[in-house]
Amino acid sequence: MATATKAHRQPVRLHGERPKVQRALWSAVSSIKAVRVNESRDFEKLQYVKPDREVVKSFAYAAFVTRSRAPILTVDVDDDLDHDRINDLGLRPNLVGINRDNGHHQMIWILASMVYGSFGHPRRFYNAIGRALDRQVGGDIHFSRTLARNPFHQGQYEWHGQHTLPVELGMFHDVLAADPGGSRTAGTRESSAYERLLTPDLKRDDSGDYMRYTYLYDSARFAGYNLRRRNGRVDVHELLDILAPLNLQFESIDRRGPRDGKTLERIAISVARFCNGDMIERLGAGFGRYTRAQLVAGGITQGNRNRESGLLDEIRPKANMTRSVKSIDRAELIRVLHATGELTIAEVAAEVGVSKRTVYRALATSSEQLFVPDQLTNTTDIA
Repeated sequence: MATATKAHRQPVRLHGERPKVQRALWSAVSSIKAVRVNESRDFEKLQYVKPDREVVKSFAYAAFVTRSRAPILTVDVDDDLDHDRINDLGLRPNLVGINRDNGHHQMIWILASMVYGSFGHPRRFYNAIGRALDRQVGGDIHFSRTLARNPFHQGQYEWHGQHTLPVELGMFHDVLAADPGGSRTAGTRESSAYERLLTPDLKRDDSGDYMRYTYLYDSARFAGYNLRRRNGRVDVHELLDILAPLNLQFESIDRRGPRDGKTLERIAISVARFCNGDMIERLGAGFGRYTRAQLVAGGITQGNRNRESGLLDEIRPKANMTRSVKSIDRAELIRVLHATGELTIAEVAAEVGVSKRTVYRALATSSEQLFVPDQLTNTTDIA
């Protein structure tokens, strides 16, 4: 379980804007493809701009949190700043912004790992932390956590940088446990959610043994996505450092023990190559949809390329040679029955004893495509 450091537990200080904190915040939020911004809180007048700091800072409101990505956690408090309530959290925010007119303020925590998804367990855990923070510091429970005051805008809000260290969601353990409006099992739920956030579920196969390779590979893949987002590149040794303690746990829970070092090295190399060379990020997902080769080819899949090149037309007669005489005769029978015009598709399917999908497929295949070599020709009279 991640724990807060000494820098996280320091009291809040109002010493003005700090460039290092602003740079750390921009590094966390600039990975999104487009930023929703506006001069007011009117959601109907939002516009999208490219993630350029000089462009974004001219707007008073910005939505760095989307439905599928959350790089930061923001809490809005419609009251004067209460140092004691914030310090009691034991987890100081990275930035504190104060409204010069009425004293209302917002707090921003930079997350160490992007929270992906809209309805999955990590996002529900993220939302639960936000609600717990609202109750403990008197935050606005109706705050959407998407469109908020822009910390890069020089306007009505005065921003005070605190520190540059990101936070893991697991560091909010004490916040959830002390939540007066939460469940008594908040700590248990938090532990389970945080473990699922870091690593995939440890599953068993049909024989009851743990699926060690699948677990280690998925863990490396998840870590690779986050390392690439934060560092721009994935190092094999970093992945091996992550996989080593995960692999050691099999020594006590699996009769076969941990996997060997060569297997871990093979997993780390494979994931690093994929993340560094072939992973094409897709908006709202963070996972690659196409390989780099497919993207160069226009994003088409191998099957589409085979159709366009005529390869499928070339191999179809050879494939038909391997079909049984029974299936070929059945297709011909379907076409004969349908040609009479007296039976519907459903009635043809019932007569032959196949599904309607098979009937449609047989009708879509011409007689010329059903090439039958002489040695396989069936002389049975279909009529």
